[in-house]
Amino acid sequence: MADWDRSLQQVIVRGSLIVCVHVIALTPVSAQRAEGETRPALTVQLAVDRTDRTYHEDDTLRVTVETNLDCYIRLIYRDAAGQNVVIFPNYQDRNDKVAARRQYPVPTQFGITPPFGRERLHAFVSTEKFPEVASVDRGDGLHVLKEPIEQIMERFRQNGYLGDYAERSIEIVTGPRDHSPTLSSAPPPKPNIELLTPASSEYVIETGEHAVLKGLIRNGEDGITIFVNDRPAQITRTDSGLVFSSKVTVKMGDNPVAIEMRRGDEVLDSKVITIKKTERRFAGQRWAVVIGISDYAHPEITDLHYAHRDAEGFWQFLKSANGGAFADDHIVFLQNSGGSRAAIQNAIFRFLGQVQKEDLVVIFFAGHALSRGSEFSYFITHDTDPYRIEETAFDMRDIGVALENTIKAERVVLFADACYSGAVNDYLKGRRTTSLEQNLINRYLVEMAKARPGIVSLTSSAENEVSGESWIFWEHGVFTFVLLSGLGAEVTNTKGDVKPHESGDKNGDGVVTIGELIDYVNFYVRGYTKHQQNPQINQTGFDMKTPLSVIR
Repeated sequence: MADWDRSLQQVIVRGSLIVCVHVIALTPVSAQRAEGETRPALTVQLAVDRTDRTYHEDDTLRVTVETNLDCYIRLIYRDAAGQNVVIFPNYQDRNDKVAARRQYPVPTQFGITPPFGRERLHAFVSTEKFPEVASVDRGDGLHVLKEPIEQIMERFRQNGYLGDYAERSIEIVTGPRDHSPTLSSAPPPKPNIELLTPASSEYVIETGEHAVLKGLIRNGEDGITIFVNDRPAQITRTDSGLVFSSKVTVKMGDNPVAIEMRRGDEVLDSKVITIKKTERRFAGQRWAVVIGISDYAHPEITDLHYAHRDAEGFWQFLKSANGGAFADDHIVFLQNSGGSRAAIQNAIFRFLGQVQKEDLVVIFFAGHALSRGSEFSYFITHDTDPYRIEETAFDMRDIGVALENTIKAERVVLFADACYSGAVNDYLKGRRTTSLEQNLINRYLVEMAKARPGIVSLTSSAENEVSGESWIFWEHGVFTFVLLSGLGAEVTNTKGDVKPHESGDKNGDGVVTIGELIDYVNFYVRGYTKHQQNPQINQTGFDMKTPLSVIR
């Protein structure tokens, strides 16, 4: 059974109840009183039908509930075997909401049966309906909770369901018909450790340097202490028992934690759990648009040698396990004649229009670029006409428009290896220019990253600089050569030679983060070009620990 409202299918006959009525009043935060309201806090009273709270085999236990506000109730008991069983509501309780200030006899009646001993009845009341709680049908009409009631309570607190809150306890002793049980004669159960947080012996976290453990010592007595990794834990006495908490320092990997309950030097109970700290797993999907153009259709645009290889190398990296194994249907790869203006616009607006908020988007450009004045920057597409730049090249402002209106991802990484030396021999309106007017495409991408949180841009050079390519750099642009090397990608030339492996993994943890990659690219590109080419980086609200490559 997965929820409270369908907890029992028949009137329950289940006994051997030593019942401790444990009363908890719940008011979710969403239903808390507005400021200025005078509605009283929710309270509850419970009673059983015997003042001495002792029962024999085949006796029937009856419970009465009274609250000061209209509310819902749930009754759960822990039997002598330690199981947490839902006893109310059941199938005959059409409406489990009770009226205020009226004694409500709980219709479920259950008989006392073995095993005998001490048991505890928990009563929950709330002005809001209860959330679902996982349970298992034992086959006899009883539904057993999959976790201790205290863990459920802890989750209610953490999720904000506990507004007004109160606890009470009633203990009941049961025994066979030929024996007269009393609270004093019943043997006290042995104290034991129950974990509340985590609920199991293995605890996995992804962030932070500390984990908080919480637990309960049921039937604990004065003089008991709790040690977590030989350090005393903080203890608070409640009606349920002794609640302890402790903050534990954790490192990456497995962190064994020893919990001991002691009375003096005697160890009464112990547990060992493992807290596992892992790298934060990326929950979203990964998308990429990779563009590299060396071959231009117009004869007056000088072809490049290696821009298409830059894009191909980056595309192969993204598809590799090291690069995240991007799915084929999550990458658009446009190379040479495939890199038309229409194809690029379709990739940026339609293809990346599929992404969701939690996804990661990577965009890579390699090729010619041109800036016109101080405001307009263009990526030169395969079919660009140098006489009609504005109409036939890809306007970089469209990236900004897409990020503002179409691309929903909160994390976007932009790489641009553009503005090669001798980029465009353009005859604009009959006038030949032999150099770029002003290299503003990289500046544009930097400013775009400033304008929207969650974008990081890494471009090959500063404004008024050109980006170089050469066979020396394994037939790549120098920026892309260093970029691929820093990511730990396999770098080859057209002969099939493989460059010796290296990466930007500065701290040696086997992961290259965006921050480490930036440091690597800046250092080596400037070094190789004697500071004639200075990569530009900008980011706003982007986690620089975001991993881009796993090298081992």
